[in-house]
Amino acid sequence: MIYLFHGKDTYRSKYKLNEVIANFKDKGSNFSFFNIEEGDFSALFLEELLRSQSLFEKKNVIVLNRIFEDALARDFIMEKIKEIKTSPNIFLFWEEDMKKPLLKEVSEFADKTQEFNLLEIYKVKDFLREEARKIDLKIDAHMENEILGKHGADLWGIKSDIEKLYLINGLEPKIKEEKFSDSGNINIFNLTDAFGRKDKRLTWILYQKALLSGLPAEEVFWKLSWQVKNILLVKRMSEELRKSIEEIIKESKLNPFVVKNCLSFSKNFDTEKLNSLYLELVDIYHRVRRGKTDFDTSVEKFLLSY
Repeated sequence: MIYLFHGKDTYRSKYKLNEVIANFKDKGSNFSFFNIEEGDFSALFLEELLRSQSLFEKKNVIVLNRIFEDALARDFIMEKIKEIKTSPNIFLFWEEDMKKPLLKEVSEFADKTQEFNLLEIYKVKDFLREEARKIDLKIDAHMENEILGKHGADLWGIKSDIEKLYLINGLEPKIKEEKFSDSGNINIFNLTDAFGRKDKRLTWILYQKALLSGLPAEEVFWKLSWQVKNILLVKRMSEELRKSIEEIIKESKLNPFVVKNCLSFSKNFDTEKLNSLYLELVDIYHRVRRGKTDFDTSVEKFLLSY
């Protein structure tokens, strides 16, 4: 079975993709989930997923993100497109721009195809107002026009600005002044600790302060990756392998203080969420490496949405 979500409005297409994935997850434990990113394609791995089902007759749900941008992956998939369609497994393709000949060919085999074009301005305004309403944020006409003028139909940018306004408006003036002062250095571990506590507001504030103090966004990215990886490792060793804190310290070779912190932080995330966050960070790295985004924007978006 093939689902194809594509179009320039990547916010709505990604939202729909996640909605479909959530619906499969809500149906129970009859599905196993796999995520394949552009640049991580393996013909052998996909062949295995195509032909096999998991233990206990589970179906595989395979999410393929921008996979058609990889020429080798594109050729392989088009060669196997008939098998993919008739497979008992579910293949969810998420693409931004697709050339018309390729789109037409894939659509002929897709069980469901949904295109997401950029919204007209009046619908963008409705989106902005609805997102603000959800978090009880009041935006005047001047601010609304400023956001729309800055982002146009870019819903990711609009959502990001709304989140920023919400975070900033919730701060006391004195805290605003202190946190956004560009004097002095920032301890990056205060940021990663705030992230681990799921203090979204403070994490974002400290990120802005880090940038103002001259700390590169890339350094923040690697520290966040380190934090997510450690929390995931410690959580698995503790909950799945039933290791004691002493065993975790010995086997992971992590600092005892780090292990204790990660054990505490691990209570704030389930394993599935941590896996998702780690994959998102991997995706950011690959997209920055290919020049399709930058660390400043991607890390901020990550911190606003985790």
